[in-house]
Amino acid sequence: MKMYITILLVLMSIISLSIGIGDIDNDVFLHSRVPRLVALLLSGAGLALAGTIMQQLSRNRFSSPSIMGVNDCTMLG
Repeated sequence: MKMYITILLVLMSIISLSIGIGDIDNDVFLHSRVPRLVALLLSGAGLALAGTIMQQLSRNRFSSPSIMGVNDCTMLG
């Protein structure tokens, strides 16, 4: 199952990079699109890891930031 998800992620990343390519310069591609894709992948992985850590610390499979009050604390800050 994990292999299918990894293949799907790579395939969707390639599709995301290739959408809208016409007469695009390599500099625009390498300095704009690729870093944006890497930032999205890293932020998604970071959120998944943070959710997993929160669930393990509270020993509750259904815990999420909204249930644990993290959203309210960030709004207060």
